[in-house]
Amino acid sequence: MKNLAAFYMQYQKLDLATPLYSKAYAVQLQHFEETDPKVIDTIVKLVALHREQGMLGAAEQFQKKIVEFNRIHFGEYHLEVAKSLNNLAVIRCLQQSYSEAIPLYDEAILIYKNELGADHSVVITTINNRQLAKNLSQS
Repeated sequence: MKNLAAFYMQYQKLDLATPLYSKAYAVQLQHFEETDPKVIDTIVKLVALHREQGMLGAAEQFQKKIVEFNRIHFGEYHLEVAKSLNNLAVIRCLQQSYSEAIPLYDEAILIYKNELGADHSVVITTINNRQLAKNLSQS
């Protein structure tokens, strides 16, 4: 089921991929904990699909699960946590919830700086995205 969904996703047939990933997610939850890496992989795909389709509320809810999984699995200050926080901030910006994105960017920046150094391109890009969110929240 996931293989066929991945095939559809690869060829931008998102309307066909989404129900297959949703079904795979439901089946996985019958056999695994939601924090199982197999389930998380499906959640990552669902975030991408929902985001691409403009279903930002669903994408946000699934992205929150990824943040929580990464915090538990990797620890509070891991690059995967920063990446998932950054992705959640992007979704919040797409929802025009700029003020809600700023603290997510702040936390991601802190982790990125500690792990990559202040001059790393990821840090600079995230700082720029945070500033854009701040500017948009004030307009």
